[in-house]
Amino acid sequence: MTDDEAHHPRLLLLDEADGEIEGRAKYHKLLYNYVDEEAEDSELSFVREERGPYDPGLSQAMQRYIDLGHVEVDEEDEPHEIRQTEKGERYMSGYERTKMRLDETFRQTKKRIAET
Repeated sequence: MTDDEAHHPRLLLLDEADGEIEGRAKYHKLLYNYVDEEAEDSELSFVREERGPYDPGLSQAMQRYIDLGHVEVDEEDEPHEIRQTEKGERYMSGYERTKMRLDETFRQTKKRIAET
């Protein structure tokens, strides 16, 4: 299992951005920067789109996060606001505390996310 699979960088990135990212294009670019800075192999893969790098897995992950109540997307305005819900905040708080205690590599992922 890669760090990406074990550490949920898509959720960590949103959490690190104070729970809000303005626009899907920005979200994709932040994820691309995270992977670009990562020395190890990543499960995140990108294709080139008109507006820059695009993570095809983000849409599926976002739908799961929405279904779980961790994230909400405001599609009224452009660019779409992507926000972490209170439930998502509580989940990430517990998740990070647990991962810090049980997984030595999590600190490295957390540091890379913060630097992104």
